[in-house]
Amino acid sequence: MVLERDSDWTGPVLIKTDAHFGGRIDRRLRQRAIDTGQAPDIPLSVTLKDYPILRSIAEVPPKVWDNHGLIVGKFVPEQDEHGYYMRVWVFFGDQERSFRFRANVPNIKSHHIQEREAVAVPQEIHNWRQRLGFDFGKFDYLMLHGEPMLIDTNRTPGTPPDYVSKPDISAGMGILSQGLDSFLNSN
Repeated sequence: MVLERDSDWTGPVLIKTDAHFGGRIDRRLRQRAIDTGQAPDIPLSVTLKDYPILRSIAEVPPKVWDNHGLIVGKFVPEQDEHGYYMRVWVFFGDQERSFRFRANVPNIKSHHIQEREAVAVPQEIHNWRQRLGFDFGKFDYLMLHGEPMLIDTNRTPGTPPDYVSKPDISAGMGILSQGLDSFLNSN
């Protein structure tokens, strides 16, 4: 999915950071270390509020290719006549929550979500979790032509502050917290 300057991909591309949440969390952690007089162990990197979608590799500016904190990837959305979709699987130990989110924009963020439905996680995505050795995390994936495509893995998932106040989200977090027992008992 990650492209190089000379890749033969002819479709649209997405530019994103190599760090979580557009690099903003890493930047905050780096600044916190500096503010408390510690040497930061996180390098200063680029941050992006949005991930640009371009029509082709040819439109990617040279400065993007030269920045090691940015990634250019194939943009292959899961979509239909109702909108764009992203699937999110959050897990901790033996507990999990999995949803398909729908939005009317291709780059789905929490404030764009128009609809959410619980979905089963394909075995191929479970296999990725095992191969990567995740006990706790969040995987973003798509279903394309009936096949799952893993697009992002995250060992430090979070929830937007306004989501925590929603009863069903709060209940889901409670379910995930029960995964601590299985995690502790398996180690």
